[in-house]
Amino acid sequence: MFLLKILKTVFCNIKEPRYNKQMKLITLISLLVSLQVGAAAYINKTQTLNAKGAEVGFITSYYVPTSYEDHDGQNQKFNEGESYMRADLLLLAKYGFTDRFEMNFGANFRQNAATGKYEDEDKTFSSSGLESGLLGLKYSFLMKKRIQYSFEASYRVATYSNKYYEQDDLPVVPEEIAMGEGSRSISAGFAFTFMSESQNFFTGRFLYRNPGREISNEVYSEIEGTIAWQYFALYLGVENIYSLKQDAYTNKEDEKPTLSTASSQDYNSINRTWTAPYIGMNIGLGSKWRAEFKVKSKLYGSSTTLGNEVSLALVRRNSKSNHFAKADSAFKEYRYEGSIIKVSKTKRAVSIDMGLETGVEKGSKIDFYLFDYLEGNKLIASGYVVKVGTSKAVVKLTKRFTKDKIKPGIIARAGLIK
Repeated sequence: MFLLKILKTVFCNIKEPRYNKQMKLITLISLLVSLQVGAAAYINKTQTLNAKGAEVGFITSYYVPTSYEDHDGQNQKFNEGESYMRADLLLLAKYGFTDRFEMNFGANFRQNAATGKYEDEDKTFSSSGLESGLLGLKYSFLMKKRIQYSFEASYRVATYSNKYYEQDDLPVVPEEIAMGEGSRSISAGFAFTFMSESQNFFTGRFLYRNPGREISNEVYSEIEGTIAWQYFALYLGVENIYSLKQDAYTNKEDEKPTLSTASSQDYNSINRTWTAPYIGMNIGLGSKWRAEFKVKSKLYGSSTTLGNEVSLALVRRNSKSNHFAKADSAFKEYRYEGSIIKVSKTKRAVSIDMGLETGVEKGSKIDFYLFDYLEGNKLIASGYVVKVGTSKAVVKLTKRFTKDKIKPGIIARAGLIK
């Protein structure tokens, strides 16, 4: 209840003048910016933690729908006096077992509240508690030519069970309100990220999901574009649910056992679909923290509610110890960029995925940067091309600026402009 009051006061007091709401947002942003910046603001969706790295944090969200779409996709406004809200608090921890493999563990706490008119009386219903536990994993591949792929899977289990009714047995005045699907949820899929030369990002995620034992399988997709600086990031994206229409009660909705959900249409749906664009910003705080703020609007769909959701996250991500100052802190811009694909046994030479077709020639100087989303761009070594082919080249390392390990995936840059 305390969390709900805070979120409602700060973000969702729609009766206040617009000026007051804008001032609250400006105050929040100013408070975050006033803290010492330093941590990487944005972690792309295909990036995994380094070996023995860890991340902990929370994500809190507040969702208030204003209408719903029925099974046929027809929009229906809530009746006078009807309302519904959902507030979630997800506690999440991640651990990197290797540089490419991480696992995450989470617990989601939820509060639902609804009002409505029953037998000419206004009634209020609520449910709250631990809604589910989460276990997930992600494996990322080496970034090549500024493109990275990852595989992910998750298993979410509900901590409660729902009471179902036959259509004719549902009480006129609900006895309770369901907290969720009351069932396990499984998902698996892949993601890709393209990083531009200016280190902005374009990401896509595609997951095959079974959101519940009584719910149709579906495909979740997400497309996102990000403009990222080291300590600040802005992003814009859209989420989509596409139903595979496997619900057992397709075309016979009246026969499906129902839940006590008051005015909500989000649970026990039939072949649900929806599309929700979003916008967000991240800020790096201190040396290990970042704050994330996102607004999402579910615009249209079927068998679902429509409305706006505001979320706020605070995350602590550990970083490697760094006893070395950056060898060159000045901004540098290069014409060509690739990555290390192989390291010699002596560690004195490397192969890179750039060659004549990308403008690299014998004798070209190559700078190597560590870009791990924690320490930003760090120049760790440089060398000169001693052998070059059409798409590959061998570089002899002539200078080392830090003790960071030279390994496949390290960014290689050539053709210094300034």
